[in-house]
Amino acid sequence: LSIWNTDNYVNDFMYNNQLYSFDSRRISWIALTSEINILPETLRSRMEVLQLEDLKLSELAQIVGKKLRNIKIENPNLLLKIATYGRNNGRECFKLSEKISQYLNNENKKCFEEKDWNYIRSKLGLRPDGISNIEFRIMKYLREHGHASLSKLSAALQLTNDSTRLGFERYLLARNYLSILPQKGRCLTTKAIQYLTEVEE
Repeated sequence: LSIWNTDNYVNDFMYNNQLYSFDSRRISWIALTSEINILPETLRSRMEVLQLEDLKLSELAQIVGKKLRNIKIENPNLLLKIATYGRNNGRECFKLSEKISQYLNNENKKCFEEKDWNYIRSKLGLRPDGISNIEFRIMKYLREHGHASLSKLSAALQLTNDSTRLGFERYLLARNYLSILPQKGRCLTTKAIQYLTEVEE
């Protein structure tokens, strides 16, 4: 903060008996975070905060295809389909791309087909919309019990309340699979009930 505290963009800073000169006209600082709340206010006030929009499905599909540039893809829409398993997250889509690339390398395949994706999806236990095993257990538990408090749900999963709330509920809430009602607590949405029906068929 001392380095940035200047009116003319240039500042000197002494550290270990060594003088360092900083010219902020020649330096760009870029920081990326999805948890801006953990940045100190004194640091945030010196930054220009740019809030990014959610990636479109077509953009997520491009991320899936990044490691598959040299692979012939049987159906161009296959990448769009795979992107729906990426939890609406660029990093998750890239991880899927890496798994596909590793499989194709191991099998010495130069063409990626629907049957390859179905095999990978089956072996890795991937579910539509990227629902994880524990998120799926939450949905099944709530379907069976109707509703539950956070403590009761966490106990059933053998997790701490924070782990359940921050690690698994957040995505279900964001994707409209879960709702939290004042009297009942955690409940499934109509979308979640339909999801369970379709996935378990």
